[in-house]
Amino acid sequence: MVRAPEFSSMAAAKLLHDFGLNVVVLEARDRVGGRTYTIRNQKVKYLDLGGSYVGPTQNRILRLAKELGLETYKVNEVERLIHHVKVSLGQPLKGLKTSLWVFPYVNCRSFTQRIYCIPE
Repeated sequence: MVRAPEFSSMAAAKLLHDFGLNVVVLEARDRVGGRTYTIRNQKVKYLDLGGSYVGPTQNRILRLAKELGLETYKVNEVERLIHHVKVSLGQPLKGLKTSLWVFPYVNCRSFTQRIYCIPE
């Protein structure tokens, strides 16, 4: 029995199944994946709400996602990332010159709900 399956649990369940064992997956929600969750939004095509990125060396995760029928997509293949640091125009991102934690007490959930109108 596999309970609350995220990717590592699903990988374990698949491995057990491949070795001929009967596996039962239990999940209270209508989806698997744990904190890995992406919603679609009209303002921005996709909005990641949890751990969502897979790097070019993580072939096993990509293969498992494909075997489980999970949708994947490439991010930002067209645009150049811009980071504005008190200059007249934005410049291509070469590194951060300021702290990422300028607002350490910001409620990120509330902030993203206002910006992207995330449904409850």
